[in-house]
Order: sequence, then structure tokens, then C-alpha cells
Amino acid sequence: MNRVLIWSLLAGSIWFAGSASAENWYQFRGPQGNGISSDASVPESWSPSAGVRWKTSIPGEGWAAPVVVGGKVILCTAVSEGRKDPGSTHRWQVICLDEKTGEVLWTQTAKEAKPSLRTHRDNTYATETPVTDGERVIAYFGMTGLYCYDLDGKPLWSKDLGSFPMRNDWGTSSSPVIADGSVILQIDN
Repeated sequence: MNRVLIWSLLAGSIWFAGSASAENWYQFRGPQGNGISSDASVPESWSPSAGVRWKTSIPGEGWAAPVVVGGKVILCTAVSEGRKDPGSTHRWQVICLDEKTGEVLWTQTAKEAKPSLRTHRDNTYATETPVTDGERVIAYFGMTGLYCYDLDGKPLWSKDLGSFPMRNDWGTSSSPVIADGSVILQIDN
């Protein structure tokens, strides 16, 4: 089972079990960035056989956690025929699912190209969790770029931040945050 699918199942069972309107989960580690939910309906335990309302197959690989906003689950993935081979073409994608059904509402390919850098065998090219302010979603794919969409999937802007060598091919993993109308990234190679 690929890592993105695992995150989708986890999101489906944690955020959707027990309530029709789940708490918005805007960024990595939740609303306050501390991994704590104020939603009283979050289950105390979880198993793959209980509490799953839907399953959706997601292409590619990604360590990025999903974000939840306004009835939508948004996640990132990197799709490649050659898996992590930097010589093969990859598609960095942002995918939006319906929170209640798991139906894919939209998919945007942020970039299609060969990776500029290798990534560690235990990492993926979609490691950074997206962030949303409730109107836009920002996806950061490390040395591939920063991409902004509205919640209907319309591309708003993108920014190529360059490609810089990394120690041990670990890859980037810092997720963006939004503060005072600005997107903030910690980029440490």
C-alpha cells in the first residue's frame, strides 16, 4: 500500500469518524501546529477495520500529511513510472478529495519534469504537508517549487526557489506555514 493512500485512510478514519463536520486541519500538525485536535469526536483508538468511511486510491508516493478545510481533504503526491529514479519524469500533484465520500474533486499537476536532485531511499519527492488559509492551498515540493491554488483547484501562482545541493540526499521536508498573509518556509540544506 503506498504512503499517500495510508495517509488518506488515516485522515478518513481520524477526521471523519464520529462527526459530519470535522475540524479544519489547516497545516502540518493541525490548527495550532501542535498535533492536538479540539474536536471532541476524534477517536481515542484506531484500527484499519473500524471507523473507515471511505478509501480512495491515490497515485504515486508522498509523506505529506493531508490538510482538511471546508469539507475538502487536500494532499500531495509525486508520480513516476521510474519511482525515485531522478532520470525519470515525475509529476508533482495536488489532489483534492470530498471529505464525506472520498471522491476526487480535482487534481492539479504542479510540475512535470525530471527531479533536479536525488532523494533518500526512505524519503519521497512529496514530503512537505500543504497549508491553507481557508481560501488558498499552498503546496511546497522542495527543490521543485512552491505552488498556490484556490480551493476549487485554480492555479493562482507558483515560485521556483532554485535547486541547491543537500547533504546525504535526505531531501527537504519543512512544510510551509501562513502567518499575517505571508507564506513562510524554512529551507535548510
